[in-house]
Amino acid sequence: MKKIALSIVVIIVPVLLAQTQLLPGRYFTPMALYDALKNKSAEPNARFYLIGVYDLSQETGQSCATRGTTKPEQLEQVYMSYMDAHGVPRDTLATHAQLETQTAAGYAVRAFSEAWPCQK
Repeated sequence: MKKIALSIVVIIVPVLLAQTQLLPGRYFTPMALYDALKNKSAEPNARFYLIGVYDLSQETGQSCATRGTTKPEQLEQVYMSYMDAHGVPRDTLATHAQLETQTAAGYAVRAFSEAWPCQK
């Protein structure tokens, strides 16, 4: 049942994000997601994107929050804080290029795994 729900999220999230600043595969870039959350533009789509990434990071064991204890606002805050510490400001051309061509999912997973690490 969980795999079916995850499959649905993976299919629906890109469709919901079609109207935002996305890579050709309909994914947010790290900075586009950051800007959408910070400026509240396309915020619902950005929030749905983070929820989908969070669900997948939980399912794959990359982040381990206690189920039912996180809210979308927390996901936004964790992502924004991670980007402030690791991705913003865009101080080098290489960093800028990476932030404009990669998907935000990798950055979000790293942020979630730092905020809710799994026990080893």
